[in-house]
Amino acid sequence: MCEIIFVGLIYDNVGMLTDGIKIKIHYMNKYLLFLGITLLIISSSCEKKEDIDRENVINNETEISFERTQEELDSRIELVNRAVDFNSDKSTNDLSYTWIANILPITSNGVILSASSVDGFDGSVYVGWHAKGENVMGELSVISLTDQDHPLMTQYATFPKHEMNDIEVVPYAGRLLVAGQAKADISGITVGDNNAFSQGWNINPVTGYVGLMEWENYLPGYSANSISYLENQTIWLSKGSEGGLTVFRDDDIEDVKLDMEISKAKHFDASGDYGVLLYGVGYNESILRVWDMTNLYNDYVEYTIPYDVTNLGKNGVVVNYEFAYLAMGNDGIIKVDLTNGNVIHQFDFDGGGFANGVFVDWRYIYAAYGADGLFVLDKETFEVLGNWDFDGSCNYVKKVGEYLYLANGSEDGLIVLRKD
Repeated sequence: MCEIIFVGLIYDNVGMLTDGIKIKIHYMNKYLLFLGITLLIISSSCEKKEDIDRENVINNETEISFERTQEELDSRIELVNRAVDFNSDKSTNDLSYTWIANILPITSNGVILSASSVDGFDGSVYVGWHAKGENVMGELSVISLTDQDHPLMTQYATFPKHEMNDIEVVPYAGRLLVAGQAKADISGITVGDNNAFSQGWNINPVTGYVGLMEWENYLPGYSANSISYLENQTIWLSKGSEGGLTVFRDDDIEDVKLDMEISKAKHFDASGDYGVLLYGVGYNESILRVWDMTNLYNDYVEYTIPYDVTNLGKNGVVVNYEFAYLAMGNDGIIKVDLTNGNVIHQFDFDGGGFANGVFVDWRYIYAAYGADGLFVLDKETFEVLGNWDFDGSCNYVKKVGEYLYLANGSEDGLIVLRKD
């Protein structure tokens, strides 16, 4: 039997704040009666499954706490409201941004967490956090953008034994997906390396609030690097250090559709007709494994590119039409034609920074370039349109709607920019 405790701020049907409420639910069955109220704070513990499958472990003893006061939530937002200078000679309104706010990191057990991933939809974004170095701990936070000039944190949960490397939000499915690394004692496995984990959470696609965790999965691999949800309700999970790629159904995680062991699997992304997994081979050699997403029963093809993957980090991959855009560390940003494997363009800035992350929209490439800040490139020509070299390290970039989110090093949290 499980016990779930909800503690939080409840809003009535006209949006007025009412008193905090604590609700305790005991249940024996898998399904819960849906509560027609907004719940902000969740902590859960459940009895552990007795029979553990070494290749596919479901663990229900995750220590998670969403118990936070509004004062604590408000203390995580630092308003800035300052124009961004992209140091550009180009005349374009597309590079007119305002630095709205910073999302400040928390300190857990003496360790300052770093922002690692962002995803969301209009009005709500979700931030994953991790600890750098040997420590394994993390956080998942929810930001409301109802007031465009004043972001509001509505939830955050600390994970004492998990860290977040990637998240994906699927509003139409009401799902938040999380991937990362767990401490060895969490997986319940004494033999083998099963610390790559993923989770599926329910979210309210209107309010953005996180509800119940539907499933939790532990698979071989030192750490899960990326997670993707496809329209056929399959989840594609890439896992580093002997992990590879595992594909399973969202509604039945034991229904494994694909399981590949690859030693240096990095990031997977899919869009339209193409799905791409980047993995390393050796010095100046990596491989793109490419699927035809319109017919997954066809064999994949592989293309070798003359760049090596980073030892640390996930090497971001973005699929856009028939091209893959890769963040390749000290080799910069690479564009590859997925119809033939040819490298079309390379942007390699010689300033001391490394290409840590990449995002692509209809016209631009946004490159998180470490100590050299954020670069904006024309995605067709790779011409540099602007560079914002702020005080910090640009370790991740994601564009959601009119907002840009930049992970700012190990101690400075997350930067929020809004297009003017």
